[in-house]
Amino acid sequence: MASGYENGLRVTYSWTGLSFATNGSRKIRGPKGLKGRLVDAMAHVTTTMVGTTTPAQLLLGPAADTDALLALTFGAAGAGTAAGTVINAANQAGAIKGQSATVFPHTLAAADTDLEVNMVAGTGGSPAGVADVFITIEWY
Repeated sequence: MASGYENGLRVTYSWTGLSFATNGSRKIRGPKGLKGRLVDAMAHVTTTMVGTTTPAQLLLGPAADTDALLALTFGAAGAGTAAGTVINAANQAGAIKGQSATVFPHTLAAADTDLEVNMVAGTGGSPAGVADVFITIEWY
């Protein structure tokens, strides 16, 4: 089992065909007694994301603060994200919350706290959208 920051347990959670049209959610439960650090999140859009007023988002955090660790945005208002597009949190400024090369400590998921993965539909127009989602967390 992981014993320190240098020996973290890295786990990638994945879901295929997640619909963003219904504001669904999934749960991540980390290993007992360990805190988690979001390493990266990626989504492969398989059905175009539409958001005339606001774009769709992928959020990660505990139930009390659903975007505490991640707020990954699919495109911009008025411009959806086409099927076949890959969105990566490491390449989107501010998507991964509380992590900076100069600001420490990083925001961590508390030990023994479930994390909610929330798919938020874009608004305006028809908020269709489906993606395969991959979230990597390092547990300490």
